[in-house]
Order: sequence, then structure tokens, then C-alpha cells
Amino acid sequence: MEVVKRALALLQPRDKRAGAIVLFLTVLRGVADVVGVAMIFPFVGVLADPSFIHENSYTDRAYEYFGFTSDDSFLIALGICVIVVLIVSSVLKAVTQYAAIRWVAMRRHRLSMRLISTYLRQSYEVLLNRHSAVLCSHILSETQRVIGHVFRPIAEIFGAVVSIILIVGLIAIAEPAVTLVALVTFGSAYALIFLALRPWMRDLSVRLLDENRRRHSLLWEALGGAKQIKLLNREAGAVASFGTSSGEFARLSATTDTLRALPRFGLEALAFGGIVGFTLFMVMQNGGASNGALSEVLPTLGLFLFAGYRLMPSLSQLYSSSAAIRVAESAISALEFDLAEETTLPPLRHRPPEPIRLTKSLELDGVTYRYPGAHQDSLVDINLTFERGQKIGIIGSTGSGKTTLIDLLMGLIRASAGAIRVDGRELDGESIRGWRESVGYVAQDIFLSDASVARNIAFGLPEDQVDMARVIKSAKAAQIHDFVVGELKDGYATEVGEDGVRLSGGQRQRIGIARALYGGAEVLVFDEATSALDNTTEHLVMEEIERLSKDHTIILVAHRLSTVRNCDLIVTLEGGRVVATGTPDATFGVITDGDHPVSLAASHAAER
Repeated sequence: MEVVKRALALLQPRDKRAGAIVLFLTVLRGVADVVGVAMIFPFVGVLADPSFIHENSYTDRAYEYFGFTSDDSFLIALGICVIVVLIVSSVLKAVTQYAAIRWVAMRRHRLSMRLISTYLRQSYEVLLNRHSAVLCSHILSETQRVIGHVFRPIAEIFGAVVSIILIVGLIAIAEPAVTLVALVTFGSAYALIFLALRPWMRDLSVRLLDENRRRHSLLWEALGGAKQIKLLNREAGAVASFGTSSGEFARLSATTDTLRALPRFGLEALAFGGIVGFTLFMVMQNGGASNGALSEVLPTLGLFLFAGYRLMPSLSQLYSSSAAIRVAESAISALEFDLAEETTLPPLRHRPPEPIRLTKSLELDGVTYRYPGAHQDSLVDINLTFERGQKIGIIGSTGSGKTTLIDLLMGLIRASAGAIRVDGRELDGESIRGWRESVGYVAQDIFLSDASVARNIAFGLPEDQVDMARVIKSAKAAQIHDFVVGELKDGYATEVGEDGVRLSGGQRQRIGIARALYGGAEVLVFDEATSALDNTTEHLVMEEIERLSKDHTIILVAHRLSTVRNCDLIVTLEGGRVVATGTPDATFGVITDGDHPVSLAASHAAER
């Protein structure tokens, strides 16, 4: 019950209201089941001995009320009633089954949507500390496990309990003593089995969660790093690693499913063996088979047989569903952790905020930043001012803080101390979203989805919201339009392949530039955007950046000094601090080592 409470706490009010409707249909189905079972008693009684019609007060009253003139016509009518009730019961079962399956499927959908919404509403720092494969595993697999092993079993348990209570109540009226003995016997058997297997199922729950995360991670590694794996000739090792984890997950799943079904076989034998024993007992109590006792116990026997037929699936379902809920406990814990801050996070914005335009200057005033959990600052006391229309170069050795600085400038992370101001307005809270509307970002490795060129330029938007006029305008500005319409078979509808494998490095970069321009960005940030390109392609991209600088503020992050030689201002970082700012001539006169920046201290040491 504790696991059930925790699972139900994951639901929102509208989910619970929809579930209440399903439970109501389940009760109706249970009532129809009981009526069908109850109808068997008079039908078998009349079939065995027509005098039963007038000996039983209910059947005698029905015979008189409906004006029957013969026992045969009453038997036929009674048989038709039984058939109708069974048909209605079957229809109700089908409707309830559909309602339950649809409820479960939609809860899986809504839970997945809530998870991805929660992940994307969290700060960039939080996402940096979470593995994408684990998050995907939670959205696609763990939600499935919680739904399939908790919410569906809850509905099944409720239906089984309703059926069991109503049917047991019915047979208790006929034979209270036998019913009590059966309840104690079966209840004790199920309880003992469940208690004996519970620790094992809890352990399986944890191992299933760990192994599922591991196989997702290994699959992500194998397919995402396919180029490196093939270059290293390690395909067999990647397959073997995934196979080990996948095989273990399959074995754990098989063990789990077996444990859920284990009691059914023995308890079925116990149930129907008990009915046989009950029949023999009743026959002997009534004088033996040779004295016609069988005809006297036949109606009761028919009732118990039909009740047993209806009860056994419910009893098996009750145990199986209870076991499934126990196995899903670790998945619930994982989703509880991920959804813990759901209500405290800012809501998703379905409309972009009003852009904050850079008309004068972008200022960093005493900015310091430390990553969550880090022991030292990544940036220390940064004081910089960038003017609108400038082309700024940011250089420094690996680990100097370049990436952290541009993440701060773009509003992806918040300063631990100090302030960032746009035209004197401090960026905080909602204003950061408005500032992002004015910033375009072009990375070293452009992320391209396996979609059309148009979808990649208007990245992140649903297909029906892509503005083709803006796509074409952005592509023309990025000098990629002629290539798209002239060389790609389907133009802007051409699929680029996973991660843009069908495009060259320069084409990928130009699509990245078009993407940055699609949103109307006025400040363009190029993060090592040319470092992976050959000299010819780099020259073409740099020409494009130079052309864009006439209408945009450009921030270039680079290792190659040649990339930033034409900038108006060079900022040099070392150990998270600004160690020099100035024009390219002044900067290159102080910090130069061929084509690579080195630390100011190293430069002084070399001079000495």
C-alpha cells in the first residue's frame, strides 16, 4: 500500500478523475459478473428438477408475474436471460478493458510529457550534471515500467477485488461455512507466498532500474560514437558490452514475470481440487450418489463451479498485480526524484518573450561564477564592457574559462556574484529569457537532427510552426540558400541524416549560422566555430562572419589567433581571470606562440 500511495502521488487531479470513471466501469463489470453467476443457480436447478420452479420463492414469483404456462417455456426464458446477462457482462468487460488500457496509455504519455517538461525547465547547470541517456531512459522506459507495473496493476487489483467480494458474497449466502474455509485457505496461501517473495522482488526492482539505465547508456555510446568505434575496429566490443547488459536485463525481466505467475498453477489445482472435495462431501452428506443426492447438490455445485471459474483469474490477477507493483518500486523512486521540483520550476512559455535588444553596451560588472558542487570558481571578478556593433575575440588556453564566460553572456547560467547588464539593465529572472531572444549561438560541432534542412534551421519548433519565409531569409543571409535549392534533391525538405552526416563541415556551419539568424538574433556568438574546419572552409566561413559583422555584434571564441585577428577587441582569459584586453595588434604583441594563445605568465617567462 505504501508503494501504491507513492505511485498515486505522481498523478495529477485530472488523472485521478479519469481513473475514477474507469473504476466505476469496473464496479459495473463486477456487478454484471455476479448477476451472471447468480443466474446459473436457478437455471441449473430447473434443468435438474423442474419442480424447483415452484419450490423456490423467487422463481415461483417470476413464473406467476410473467404469466408462464409451462415449465419448458420458463426454462427457455431463463436460459435466454442467462445468455443476455453473459453478453452484457462481456460487453461491459470489453468497454472497461478499453477504458482501462486507454487510461494507462494516456497516463504514460502525460507522465513522459511532465518529465521532459521538468528536465527542460531546469537550469542549464542541472542538465550539465545529468546524463542524457539516463534522462531518456526515465522518459521512455521507467515511465513505461511505472505505468505497466503500478497503475495498470492498480486498476486490475481494483477490478479483481470487486469481482472477488461480490462473488464470494454470493456463494457465502449459499454455503457460508465452505466459503469461510476457502477464504482462509486461499488468503493464507497467497499471503505466505507474497511475503516469502517480497525481499526478492524488491532486490529485482533495484537491479532492473540499474541495468535498464546501463543498457541505454551503452546503446547511446555505441551508436553515438559509431565513427570512433569503427575507426578503432571495436564493433565487437561495443556489441558485447551492450549484449551483456541487455542479456542481464532480459534475465531479470524473465525472473520478474515468472515470480508474478508462480502461484497460479498450484492454486488452480488447489481450487478445483477443493471443488471436487466439496462435491464429494455434499453428496455423502445427502445420502450418497446411489440415493439421488447428486441432483439435490447439482445447483449448488454449478454455482461453485461457475464461481470458481470466475474467481481464479481474479485471484491470479490479484497476486500478479501485487507482485508487479513491488517490482516497480525503484522506478517510482527515480520518477519521484525527477518530479520533486516540478511545481517550483517556472512554467513553460508557449510564446517567446519580448526581446531585449542591445542598443548601447553589454557590461559584466565583477562577475564570478562557480559550478554547483565545484571547489573553486571557474570565473573570478570579470569586468568587461562590449559595445554594440563590435567584433569581440575571446582567447585563452583550455580550461581558462572561455566556455563558462560565453554561457554567462548568453544567459544560460547565472553569475554567483556580480551582475550582467544590457544597456544598463541587469539581467535576472524573466529578463534573461528576453535577452536570449537577441542572441544567436553557433557551436564548433553543430547539432543537427535527422530531419529536413528547414526543420534544422527552425530548430526546436513543431513542423506546423516553421515559417518558411524566415527559413529562406536566414539561409540566404548565411549563404546556404543556393546550395540547398541547387544541389539538394528535395531542397529545404531534404533530410540531412542523423547528426547531418550527409553534409560537409562548412555546410553544417552555415546551417548553424542560419539557425542563429532565424530567431532574429542581433548578437552572434561563435564558439570555436571554425576550429574543426580545413583552411579553405574556415576562410569561407570567416568571410561570412565578416559580412555579418556589419549588422550584428559578433563574439568569437577561438584557439587560433588567426580567427580573431580582425576583431575590434581581444579578451584574453587565464585561470578564470581576464589577464589582458586590447586591440589585436597590442594583444598579439604580448601573447603569441605561432598560431596558439599561451598564458601571459608563460610569455613573460619566455621573454626573461
